[in-house]
Amino acid sequence: MKKHFAWMLAVLLLFSCMTAGCRREDPDSQTPADSTPDTDIGTDRYADDLPDTLDTYDGKRFRMLVGEGGVGTNYITEDPGARETVLTRNVYQSTVMLEERFGILLDYTGMDSNASGYQAFMQEIRNSNITGGDAVYDAVSPAYWYGMILAAEGIFLDLNRVEYIDFSKPYWTAGFNNTTELFGLRYAAVGDFCLGNITSLCMIAFNTEMITSRQMTSPFTHFDNNTWTLQTMLGMAAELYEDSNGDNASTVGDLIGLIASTQTVDAFFASSGFHIVEAQGSELKLTKYSEPAEDLYQLLRSSFYGNDSFLYANDQPTVIQEFTAGHALFAATCIDRIITLRSMQGDYGLIVYPKFDASQQEYVTGTAGTAILAVPNAVTDPACSGLVLEALCASFYQSVRPAYIDVILEGQAAKDPTSAEMINLAIDTVYWDFGFVNHNALGNVAEFANKMAQYDSFSSWFERYERVYTSRISNYLKDYSRGDNAGAD
Repeated sequence: MKKHFAWMLAVLLLFSCMTAGCRREDPDSQTPADSTPDTDIGTDRYADDLPDTLDTYDGKRFRMLVGEGGVGTNYITEDPGARETVLTRNVYQSTVMLEERFGILLDYTGMDSNASGYQAFMQEIRNSNITGGDAVYDAVSPAYWYGMILAAEGIFLDLNRVEYIDFSKPYWTAGFNNTTELFGLRYAAVGDFCLGNITSLCMIAFNTEMITSRQMTSPFTHFDNNTWTLQTMLGMAAELYEDSNGDNASTVGDLIGLIASTQTVDAFFASSGFHIVEAQGSELKLTKYSEPAEDLYQLLRSSFYGNDSFLYANDQPTVIQEFTAGHALFAATCIDRIITLRSMQGDYGLIVYPKFDASQQEYVTGTAGTAILAVPNAVTDPACSGLVLEALCASFYQSVRPAYIDVILEGQAAKDPTSAEMINLAIDTVYWDFGFVNHNALGNVAEFANKMAQYDSFSSWFERYERVYTSRISNYLKDYSRGDNAGAD
């Protein structure tokens, strides 16, 4: 997987760049604790190659349907004033930059895009597309797991044919955009404007004081020596278990080696380099089952369902609660939850998920989700939509992404610059399996953690559902190839 570290400009970052070999910097060179990163955009230079002479959009209102949960953080059109942070300031500057460069005024419509509201969100996109005219949104940003259903319905334009969008740029997420492209068609994409692509990345938090007091080798050292593997992490975790609450079972409150929840257990499949569904030429192939994948399944199943040193929690808040309380050596969690670790009295480190074994060529990062970017096929000016999405992704890449990373590590960054490098590596190595993105449409094909409690082998589960998955894939393939992209040229 290509690595794009060029974005990490010294003027924008608190931390040093990762080297090409993903080695850690000398700790003596870390940024002083009292320094503050200059993350202002600066209107005299841009990360994109868009022309600065476009003045044909004087005062144009650009309508975009977005998830209401991101309004005020990802989507800001008014000066945050007293609520300003380095993050909100830079998001707002991205809005201002669009107006100053191109005369385009962003107009966000927020709707509930969670499980409680996604049906209405999807229907709003359909209805606006059918109505046409001024009712059509210039761009939409639904959640990936139902936005791709709309892609198969032919609601969106092929972004490969939309002017100004340049997928070779580092602010477009290749781990999503390449794996979801079929027949040369990209109906949806993820870029740095999608902050959820960072917040939902899965990482491992570890208790540095436990590592030191128990004289364990640091995960960072294992990373440097290419020994940060699943066996290494699970072996370290297996050394810890104390029945602190006296109930003779591994439960909340005990001292354990590793705690994880459904999504972060599932992420081990991606981080181990296995694929659920792959595009092979003009076909989608179900590649979910293999003997190495069976080995992974058995390893995780025997850990979380047969070893007291491991705790499978019901949700991410429980994972963070137990780790913050000092009850776990490792926590498999998402970045948006890591922010809450600031209340932890002891120190912690962050590291990417381990490789399956030392023969795995690259680290791979799993994810719990994000919003996608798409352009309805009824828009009257696709080029304007492409211009705005390109410019927003570029400006977020240039200033919002590093500002957000600084927010994540506030209070810890100066003590542990390596954790920042690990976040950058996670962003750069995220992989979105086609089966994961289209999980629901393909018959819940991406489940793993929940099935471990029901099936004693991967093969028995796979044989039970293989026909369902294959049939769903075939039907989806037909729908995806029929997309109506008239008007994109």
